[in-house]
Amino acid sequence: MTTVQAVHYTQYGDLGEVRIGSLPAPSASPGRVLVDVRAVSVNPVDLKTVAGELAPYGESEFPALVGADFAGVVKQADPGASFSVGDEVFGSLPPFVGSFAETISADPATLAAKPTVLSWAEAASIPTAGVTALTALATIDVKAGDVVIVNGVSGGVGAFAAALLIQRGAVVIGTLSPSKITGAAGFTEVGHGPGVSDRVREALQGLPAAALVDTHGGTEVGGLVTLLADRTNAVSVAHGLVGDAAGGTNHTTAPSSAALAELAALAAAGAIRVPLSETRPIREVKAAYEDLLAGRVRGKLVLDARAW
Repeated sequence: MTTVQAVHYTQYGDLGEVRIGSLPAPSASPGRVLVDVRAVSVNPVDLKTVAGELAPYGESEFPALVGADFAGVVKQADPGASFSVGDEVFGSLPPFVGSFAETISADPATLAAKPTVLSWAEAASIPTAGVTALTALATIDVKAGDVVIVNGVSGGVGAFAAALLIQRGAVVIGTLSPSKITGAAGFTEVGHGPGVSDRVREALQGLPAAALVDTHGGTEVGGLVTLLADRTNAVSVAHGLVGDAAGGTNHTTAPSSAALAELAALAAAGAIRVPLSETRPIREVKAAYEDLLAGRVRGKLVLDARAW
């Protein structure tokens, strides 16, 4: 039996359930492609899946693979499929399927061609965070020159949201951990914590903000909503607080080929910067998630899926 190295878990639990080992290699099936994985990126939702928090939406079949986002090379495809052997692609698998393995089986509808100018790590950074940001922005009204608050701008979704907003001509005020403030982000950075609404109000210089993109949640969200000219022009991908408290939108999404292709084109043209933090060997997967949980990552953390 052919096997592949994979990051997987055999029961729901915490990070201690995650392990690296051999599993049966996926087999080709009609309508799907086999992809040799080159890079994967970590997302907070990965560990929610491991913990069983998403079980009401779909059960994992054990042993289950960790992760979702990936970039790699098509190894096998049906004749006439939208991708051919040798094509470089990137995309995302459902959290109950997982992508952290040497070879995976993927639905072409959740893949896009990887531009040659993007690295494997850059492409693997895009799917979950980039598509979530792109589709979240479609739910609010933002015009060139508008000031938009991005709550949690140092995370993957927040970083992509800020990049897309700036590309569209908006002015961004981003909240983040004070330890991550660099002063060189291309937008106004405001530290999280008690009084953040007052600090954002000061940055607004007495004017209301046009919109709010919440990727962080927290008790201060309600105060940030009060800084908007229209309190319903807000979207949250965090804890639903914006929609519950202000009549804004609580947002979820799933990657699609069209959204992935749009983001890839913007990144390839230099219109947005992929917020890649660093790349580590996939054998360091547990340490990567520990750093993610501890808030030590700014942007996207990627794992080299060839370094087992």
